[in-house]
Amino acid sequence: MRHRSKWLALALALVLTLALTVQAFALTVTWDMLKNGYDYKGTHYSGNAVLFDEKVYTPESVAKAVAAFQRYWDADDSKAADIYNKEFKPAILGLEFKAHTFTDAPTNWYDKALNFVCSTGKMDGVAEGKFDPQGTLNRAMAVTILWRMNGEPAPKADSGFADIHPNDWYADAVAWAVENKITDGKTDTTFDPLGNVTRQQMASFFSRMMQALAGMSGLNLTEAQLRAALKSIYNDVGQIDAYALEHVLICYETKVMTGSGVKLFDPLSPITRAQGAQMLMNYYYFLLDATFRKF
Repeated sequence: MRHRSKWLALALALVLTLALTVQAFALTVTWDMLKNGYDYKGTHYSGNAVLFDEKVYTPESVAKAVAAFQRYWDADDSKAADIYNKEFKPAILGLEFKAHTFTDAPTNWYDKALNFVCSTGKMDGVAEGKFDPQGTLNRAMAVTILWRMNGEPAPKADSGFADIHPNDWYADAVAWAVENKITDGKTDTTFDPLGNVTRQQMASFFSRMMQALAGMSGLNLTEAQLRAALKSIYNDVGQIDAYALEHVLICYETKVMTGSGVKLFDPLSPITRAQGAQMLMNYYYFLLDATFRKF
């Protein structure tokens, strides 16, 4: 049974409530915690009840995942690995998020992403029943959704920016982003919370977050090497600022962020809310994939 303790820790982490990144939580869940229960954010969890959250996923996909988990759990050691790989893992990856209810977001390429952010609470609408998918993300919104993706941790200190007040709704998110070197502000003293986020800036936020919190390493390539690598992917590499080259390539390689057209990255255009939602979901699946590879 010893090999199962590692797999069960993974199972619990993968589908908890997405309050923390998958990798971070997988390292803290133990066999005893699964068997005896544990407290998390003021709630006591125990047994299978915690494994699949029906507030997040559709009942049908939860039922399939529960059945696959049960078959895996009941299998003897000789069959457990096969069931894990052929049934349980695909069932987890196949969990479907509950449908969003935004009336201004008709069926489109970003449907699944909106289901993800709506079900998990990673992004809010702009008004009752409205998401504004083509609206732009400002800098305050951008760091806030990354902060939420990481469980809304309390920062150790204020951000120190002159244009961020401690009572601003995004103050903790900005402070957290600065603390983890995800951003260093627009200038040394200002953050510009209401300014738009360009695509290359958003790629930089995500890449720095992955390097700071998800175990991703930098590429250690020269500017010429980075531009050469990106030229085979995008035709507008010349428009990407030098600071963003590594981050754009990391986001491409991890499938967190790709182009906005045929062989175009469009680095200077602002990120839309729909694109931000898609990046969050892509990052979630990157973590799932990385965790499955780890275990």
